[in-house]
Amino acid sequence: MAATSLVSPAEPPAPGEAIAAGRTPRALDRPGATLLSFAHFCTDFAQGAVPALLPVVVVSLGLSYAVAATLVLAVAASSSVLQPLFGLVADRRSSTWLAPVGVGLAGLGIALAGLAPGYASLVAALLVCGLGVAAFHPEAMRMAAWVAGDNRATGMSIFSVGGTAGFALAPIAAALLMDGLGQPGLILLGVPGLVAAVIAWRRLAYLEGLRPPVPATTAEHRAMSGPDQWGAFAWLTGAIGLRSVAVSGISTFLPLFLVHDFGASPRAGAVALSLFTGCGVLGSLAGGAIADRIGRRQLALRALVASTVVLVPLAFVRAPWAAYLTLMLGGFVLFMPFSAMTVMGQGYLPSRVGTASGVTVGLAVTIGGLMAPVLGGVADQHGLRTLYGGLVLVPVAASLLLLPLAPEGGRPIARGAG
Repeated sequence: MAATSLVSPAEPPAPGEAIAAGRTPRALDRPGATLLSFAHFCTDFAQGAVPALLPVVVVSLGLSYAVAATLVLAVAASSSVLQPLFGLVADRRSSTWLAPVGVGLAGLGIALAGLAPGYASLVAALLVCGLGVAAFHPEAMRMAAWVAGDNRATGMSIFSVGGTAGFALAPIAAALLMDGLGQPGLILLGVPGLVAAVIAWRRLAYLEGLRPPVPATTAEHRAMSGPDQWGAFAWLTGAIGLRSVAVSGISTFLPLFLVHDFGASPRAGAVALSLFTGCGVLGSLAGGAIADRIGRRQLALRALVASTVVLVPLAFVRAPWAAYLTLMLGGFVLFMPFSAMTVMGQGYLPSRVGTASGVTVGLAVTIGGLMAPVLGGVADQHGLRTLYGGLVLVPVAASLLLLPLAPEGGRPIARGAG
């Protein structure tokens, strides 16, 4: 595969390039970025709590493991399939209200799950949660890209950190609440989403100001921002999907891996998962800042390759401390390119930013979850160490899909050097 440039995404110049072009750089709107990141935290906090309810509902509702697993699929499928549709809505008309309504529905859905008396009502509650997740992301990501100004990777990393932190903390919070309260403990997990919805709704006029105006026609979009580049977007979506397989695979089987291969306790496995995702929060922040300096594709390529190098020992180490250290470093590096790759997707579809956000965060990311049964079959047949030995190579495969894309922004922006 030759590393020739397919296309170059149409996107705002970086700050140094803006000055060179004779215009004032547009600064990051930190209050707006913080508000959106908080809402993102609450949305993904609700979604991230779903796996933690499985042990409780298996007992309380008498479900089999296979039937219980469909609950996770319900929220994941509803959110991922609907996100591109909400993205189309966000691209065609001003839909700022989707952000507060989305986070509110996500919180309401997980709260209703705490009151569900049976399997059917539980599925219905989780579908509401998934609907909220789908409604929130495309519109919120449009605003996150706008409030970032000329530092789009940095702004998107602040936004994505909220979601990553929500996913990291939700399982621990859910476990603690349901240990003491059982299934009704989920009601309290919905409170943050409902609070965020009220705050965002009260700031709706402010959020309207964060959103760029939507031109009336697609032709106006293209005249303002350049043509959509679907070929490059497809390559990028494939790379995001492969990275999702690595992240989801490592996360899904991590507690089992620690318990069965290292003799750790289930609680130690949960701690390892939190460390992996928590270091990913730091990696997301660092990745956004670095991408705005060296270029998004360059950051993504380096981080994906480095992920494999850092995570390879995971398939061979025998000491628990070595596994924890590997996971922390691996989580930091593996989460670094996500915000940069998301911004690249928005650049490739400049007249359909909502659609690009819905696909990259919805369908592409969900590929990892859909692959979980396949990965589980590999682990059943060959063991968890073999599975991890294969998973750590997946980021390199993702990096190969980035090679044909244009190396946009791959120079130090401050000096403009090549």
